[in-house]
Amino acid sequence: MKLARSCHWGLLAMLTLSAPAAAFDDLLSAVGAFPGGIDTPYIFDYSAPKDGFAAYRGGLADNQLAQALVSASGVDPVTGIAFGEVTGVLTIGDPPKTLTMLFAEPGFADGAPETLASRGFEETVVDDLPVFARGEDYAVDLTTARDPDPFASGMGKAQRLAFGTDYMLRTAGWPEMRSALAALPHPSPDKQIWTAMINGLRAASGEGAHLDVASGWAVSAFFDPGPGMDLMLDPEGAKAKFEAAASEPGEAIVFPYVLFAATQGPVQASTHIVLPFGGEAQARAAGEEVAERLAAYSPGAAAPRVTVDDDGTFFVAVVSMDVAAAEAPQALDLFNRWIGGVYQRDFKPLMLP
Repeated sequence: MKLARSCHWGLLAMLTLSAPAAAFDDLLSAVGAFPGGIDTPYIFDYSAPKDGFAAYRGGLADNQLAQALVSASGVDPVTGIAFGEVTGVLTIGDPPKTLTMLFAEPGFADGAPETLASRGFEETVVDDLPVFARGEDYAVDLTTARDPDPFASGMGKAQRLAFGTDYMLRTAGWPEMRSALAALPHPSPDKQIWTAMINGLRAASGEGAHLDVASGWAVSAFFDPGPGMDLMLDPEGAKAKFEAAASEPGEAIVFPYVLFAATQGPVQASTHIVLPFGGEAQARAAGEEVAERLAAYSPGAAAPRVTVDDDGTFFVAVVSMDVAAAEAPQALDLFNRWIGGVYQRDFKPLMLP
């Protein structure tokens, strides 16, 4: 069992959460820190493996932190943190202004204040939360690059570490830390769209489902980047490609953000695409169109399932591809293939002209 976020996050009472729901609620608690606007393609990555990080089949961009989570044993002597009690990792934004959040069992960082102070970290209290800092904003210190510090990114990176009872935040600069601490308890109205998307995902996943992994993107990640170098060197091939694309059926789907996710439930495991819209008919039509495209993009997989969730503000279309619960690794593999397509600017089910 896991306790909800501490009172710093605006909760009026301590509520007990069931383990499957905790991953969804942890992600919901962080929407205030998501960047606004659609100009920046990448929003966040979230990992909360059901069987723990030691058995995790995905990947974290931060290799040092990933190693600490996978090989955790007791309390880390460098940070004072029990990494084996970490249940989820959220990464928001691109370096050097990345925000990392760890979600964990209460008391996982009880040893951190004394350990960090002994290493020269300076403590500052921000909004009643202790923040431990070392180094100038965004600086690296190559003289400490070889230190086994899982938060230094292998290059002696500057750190600001804020600790709650069952979570922590890490940044390399004060602007991101202060902004996150101010935004997390009071998400702005424009962040409601992410709340609707996560709740729609939870509804589509079914009772008792666990959120293993999720990734959020803005629509700018799906604009057609134009011909690749091979086509630029082959004008006739480029012409043929464009003519074929123009003749393909299907309407452009207009959306501001998209959420990819993989979940595990008692009966089935699923890979999902979540899109928000202003009207129910629009959400339904978009969901059906994406389902058709997914069927062609992921041959051999189960036929996509479409659900539409109404939270009173947005209509959320969720397109899901399901497998039996025992085949959960397949759902994660499919998620990773989809995200690979996004990074290559070639995830055809959502690409825009």
